[in-house]
Amino acid sequence: MINPGMIIGSENWDDSSSQLLTQLINSKYAYSGGTGCVDVRDVAKIAIALMEKNKFGERFILASENKKYVELHQVINKNINKLAPFILSKNILLIGRFLNYF
Repeated sequence: MINPGMIIGSENWDDSSSQLLTQLINSKYAYSGGTGCVDVRDVAKIAIALMEKNKFGERFILASENKKYVELHQVINKNINKLAPFILSKNILLIGRFLNYF
């Protein structure tokens, strides 16, 4: 079983990890926290290699590096010429969560 971090690649922007990247592109805000990232091509290569070696019944965690959401947002914005994001701190998110109950 392969357990990848956030898979980053091109093409399908409507599924899974790509939805988060699409939200980052369209948002003026960045969230605190982060995630492990891995390239889609690396996931495919490793999956093929594991099948060829008959590695079944085991777990493999795939992540090439850990990135904060703010860092991802900044890289994306720089490449599409948008302004730097406003960072939503944990306290702001907690206030929003509290207000959401009402």
